[in-house]
Amino acid sequence: MAVRRLEEEKNILVLEMDHHWKWLSTRAKTSQELSSLLSNWPCGFSEEGLKGLQSIILRKQQNIREKKMQARDCYLRLLSGETAENMSFLHKPDDCDSDSDSSDDAL
Repeated sequence: MAVRRLEEEKNILVLEMDHHWKWLSTRAKTSQELSSLLSNWPCGFSEEGLKGLQSIILRKQQNIREKKMQARDCYLRLLSGETAENMSFLHKPDDCDSDSDSSDDAL
């Protein structure tokens, strides 16, 4: 009975990890879209105002990239040896280790 309950808890935990990873990925994509929109949209901001807004977005993007790397590392440690090969966070995304797209990443 206790072993079965532990298995159920493990499955719930893996599902929650996957949900968290997908949420972070969605925020990253949304931030990327916002950044692209701002760079192509004459929104009436002064040049200084637009640069400030882009700076805020870039900081948010960096923060999300760091959270994704931390979450992935934590999840991999927790699941080492587990049978969760198909979980989305186990496959290292392009934006976790790439500095070339740091200005393009998401919120």
